[in-house]
Amino acid sequence: MTVYANPTVSVAGQQICVGAQATLTAPNGFSSYNWTPGGASQSINVNPATTTTYTITVTDNHNCQGSNTVQVTVDPLPVANAGTAQTVCQGTAVTLTGSGGASYVWNPGNINTQNANVTPASTTTYTLTVTSAGGCT
Repeated sequence: MTVYANPTVSVAGQQICVGAQATLTAPNGFSSYNWTPGGASQSINVNPATTTTYTITVTDNHNCQGSNTVQVTVDPLPVANAGTAQTVCQGTAVTLTGSGGASYVWNPGNINTQNANVTPASTTTYTLTVTSAGGCT
């Protein structure tokens, strides 16, 4: 009697932002693949709304099976807060104060700070883009 070892399979976990897609790919060399949830292919594209664990089961050419789990962690989008509208006299400096992220970009001006010192020459709308520590914008 010949005894074959069950195959081992490893897939790296991923971290994505809400609404993004992740591709989970099992290693080459197996005769079949089955993801739960997911499908029966070597790679699957997933876009879970919340953190989800996937199980990959592989079968080798001896009909032996092995499985493992992988987690796709879903990070929430940050909530940007650019503060309230301000009224100033022409040529007067004002500080715009943002919150809600780990990094900040104010436009126009491409100002990369949480608090932006600006001196608008005319009525200007500033847009704040925030990015979370997990890289979600």
